[in-house]
Amino acid sequence: MGASQELVTARATEALVRILKGAIAAGSSDIHLRADKPPVVRLQGQLRPLDHPELSGRFVEACRGSLAQFANVSPDRMTRIQGDFACEIEGVGRFRVHFYRATGEMALALRVIPSPVPDFAPLRIPPSVKRLAEVERGLVLVTGATGNGKSTTIAALLEMVNKDKSKHVITIEDPIEFPFVDHMSTFSQRELGRDVESFHQGLVGAKRA
Repeated sequence: MGASQELVTARATEALVRILKGAIAAGSSDIHLRADKPPVVRLQGQLRPLDHPELSGRFVEACRGSLAQFANVSPDRMTRIQGDFACEIEGVGRFRVHFYRATGEMALALRVIPSPVPDFAPLRIPPSVKRLAEVERGLVLVTGATGNGKSTTIAALLEMVNKDKSKHVITIEDPIEFPFVDHMSTFSQRELGRDVESFHQGLVGAKRA
């Protein structure tokens, strides 16, 4: 990376951090960055543009590079047209990042990941759902539209298992969103493209772990 590119990346990182901090302070769940548009955030389910100048394609591309550095993503994954990874920015928060192209320009969609793993109480999930953490065998499907809390619900259930049961919990994720700290259980969190080549390979390996 040349000196001029390093300067662009450094400035993009500073501006990106300001945008993310402001969005989180306002209670946003998602942040969207696209060329020739101001940043857009999701507040209480509604998309709202920020009072901010339009972003350049070069800036959005530099933001992707900054986020990838925070996540320590391998360079080969950044050659893809679209992809996902999770990153944590100290003093800001943890995010799931989806990068893609729109009209030939790089675009980013960031989902704010709550930390620590949320408890059931603030999620307002029916008490009957907690019984899923008691299931010993079978298949449990958690479904719903994007942004309705599927990942958060699963994380809350796994944290219940983590605190109450002695289990080896294996996850196969794309990407890893909620990093778990071992309590009574021990976790092996595997990320697609980094720890395992495919979901099929991960499932086969999980039967032997």
